[in-house]
Amino acid sequence: MISLIPWRVRLLALRAAVQQAITGRHVYLSTGCLAGEHEWCQSMVGLNGKKNGGRSKFSNAPCICRCHR
Repeated sequence: MISLIPWRVRLLALRAAVQQAITGRHVYLSTGCLAGEHEWCQSMVGLNGKKNGGRSKFSNAPCICRCHR
């Protein structure tokens, strides 16, 4: 069965892309949040050990999903 991404999350991804295009700065939306796995994004432990929950591993930018607020 194909998992559909909810419209609210699609709009959030679009907002991130537009904001990044306008400002030129990295805007982070976790793929976990995009897939509806908010607990995964928020957790501090990943498959390879410790991670920064809700933050980009490349720029340390916070995830823009409202589950982190």
